[in-house]
Amino acid sequence: MQARISQAKITCCIEIKVLTKITCCIEIKVLTKITCCIEIKVLTKITCCIEIKVLTKITCCIEIKVLTKITCCIEIKVLTKITCCIEIKVLTKITCCIEIKGANVVSPEARI
Repeated sequence: MQARISQAKITCCIEIKVLTKITCCIEIKVLTKITCCIEIKVLTKITCCIEIKVLTKITCCIEIKVLTKITCCIEIKVLTKITCCIEIKVLTKITCCIEIKGANVVSPEARI
């Protein structure tokens, strides 16, 4: 049986309210291309690394230098499960869960 996934899209939006705004948008088209856009306003630097291996695993590492650390781990196993863990140390915690629209749908809860 073939999985019907012509346009699997993933959207991850994150907003932080601590004199700092972060917007992370991730989109996957046809399980081949990934675009990660992040914007931070606080004289801060961000490094986003994304790797795709055989359309199965994705690793997104984000580091921010401003007395604040962010770790974003995203893993995709056979286009079925996605786990996005984000930790911020600034008297603020954020957990971002992603939804996938395709053969298998996973819609975890998001906490802010």
